Amino acid sequence: RVALRAGLGDRWTLDILAAGQRLKSRDTQYTAFDQNGRPSTNQVREASDNDFAQLAATLHGELGWADLTASTSYVNHAYASLYDAGALVRAFSELGVGEGGALGIYSESARIHRLVQDVVVTSTDASAVSWLAGLYGSASVERTPSSLDIVASAAAAPLLAASGIARAPAATSAVGTAAAPGAPLVRVYNENRRDALQELAIYGEGTWRFAPGWTVSAGARVFDTELQVRAAIVGAPPARSRDVDENRSFSGVASKLSLQHQFDGEGPLVYGLFSEGFRPGGVNTTNFVGVGGLLHPQRATFEPDRLENFEVGAKARFFDRRLTVRAAGFYDLWDNLQSDQYRPSGLAYTANVGDAHIRGLEVEAAYAWDFGLTVQANALYSAPRFTHANPDFAGQLASGLPGAPKLSGGFLARYDHPLSGDLTLRLVGLANYVGP
Repeated sequence: RVALRAGLGDRWTLDILAAGQRLKSRDTQYTAFDQNGRPSTNQVREASDNDFAQLAATLHGELGWADLTASTSYVNHAYASLYDAGALVRAFSELGVGEGGALGIYSESARIHRLVQDVVVTSTDASAVSWLAGLYGSASVERTPSSLDIVASAAAAPLLAASGIARAPAATSAVGTAAAPGAPLVRVYNENRRDALQELAIYGEGTWRFAPGWTVSAGARVFDTELQVRAAIVGAPPARSRDVDENRSFSGVASKLSLQHQFDGEGPLVYGLFSEGFRPGGVNTTNFVGVGGLLHPQRATFEPDRLENFEVGAKARFFDRRLTVRAAGFYDLWDNLQSDQYRPSGLAYTANVGDAHIRGLEVEAAYAWDFGLTVQANALYSAPRFTHANPDFAGQLASGLPGAPKLSGGFLARYDHPLSGDLTLRLVGLANYVGP
């Protein structure tokens, strides 16, 4: 990562940032177990590549009556992964596939180009009223090819060729890792998908200090999102070849309202907050037998989900500001919750699984001693409840919100001790707990 700041006169600065990251893994980061509890072995090394590059520029200036910040960012993100798909070989047994062994290789990759522009003006007047206003725009193109290659018998090869599937390079993966040296791999499923996403938003917030220690704020974000999905899917039976061409539009308003009071200038603070979140919907394409499946054609698309958050909290410092305590209680209404699911083939898709109400409490405390020791502790309790569940996923949702533990917490202790010169000794210990 490289950063550069240039002063453009007394009131303007320009920041330029360039960042790059490359991650390469030769095999999987997880272990699966068979029905007897023994670790199962993969026939394919599940390698992955993940490359990320970003270039950004931020211009900040003082206008006298307000500050202006304009930022532009370009991101290029590419990643590819391999998976052992031997369990899928039997799906193509009608063509005589798999006689040489149940070897299947599923490859997926993505290349994302994204441009983001944000301009915000913030008031600098020291009066009781302050404000900010901004304009946001982004455009991205994402290409996500995926394929399934399996071992085919000599008799199956002509049938697969007649289905329009290109022969896969033998013993070659999407990330350049030898998977099965010399194996006659044949491509039985191939998808080339392209997503184009544009978003435009106008946002603003105003704050009024209407009495000593009292502040009220209100804000809103008006947005419009346009999504274009194109996909060409070619598959050997039982997969079904098809083309997907979908255009979807989403627009709306997300609002925010807060009221807070701070006692005695810099004393304890209490607040109440209402805020909204919105996530656009999308299009599912990946499936062997159809866009949405023979039984659930409605899964070809998924709808937006919206979150309404009601929160009350307090922050305070005691004992000459050595002890810091923060607590917040929240109640969330989450409608049309989006969740990543998996088909029997192992291919992923996104579905709206239902509506949920979530009650929770989070607390945090930290104490600092003069001799360099600081301890921190935090805990989060969350109690989700589904008020309406998609019948297709009712069994999964019976035990609560998937992937969200009811209880989690952590503890951290840090000790700093100055040594000779500019050296400092720092000792850190931490422990975290995440519930099921």
